[in-house]
Amino acid sequence: MESNRKAYDEALVEWRRAENLYQALLGCIEAGDEPQQLRLEAGIQQTVTLGLWEHWKSEESDPKFYVVMGVGTEQDVHTPLVAYASLYGPRAGDVTFRNLIHEDRGFLVPIDRPSVPYVGPRFVIRRTLGALARTILQVQAPIIAQCKTRAGAMERIEGFLLNI
Repeated sequence: MESNRKAYDEALVEWRRAENLYQALLGCIEAGDEPQQLRLEAGIQQTVTLGLWEHWKSEESDPKFYVVMGVGTEQDVHTPLVAYASLYGPRAGDVTFRNLIHEDRGFLVPIDRPSVPYVGPRFVIRRTLGALARTILQVQAPIIAQCKTRAGAMERIEGFLLNI
């Protein structure tokens, strides 16, 4: 993906908003305010759109797409996590979890790497998807992973979603 300072700044705002929600959540947990805790957890769940996302390292000859299946908080430690499945590589379709706000590797944390060079969001939303579409792409991920180009992967993805 190409660098984009404006998108970086927007991602930085979203990351800080999620971080503020998380800090407020921790305060509510400590205070025992369960109704507010539930509202804040719901707010955290809404910080990431469920759908098709592209990683900042994606290239035309090496596409890196993901389907975000959900966002939630780990039950015991309340860490906000994103559940997603890659649509490339040997683990295509496997659901894994990524910290939402960790300052070095969080899903919402923007990238500023002069050595690459890249400035922009870590992930970019490409398409909002409903539950059925997300499930179809997860199941079809091994087939999508066979595509060697970004355009080919997008064509395959659109083909799977055509009749939904």
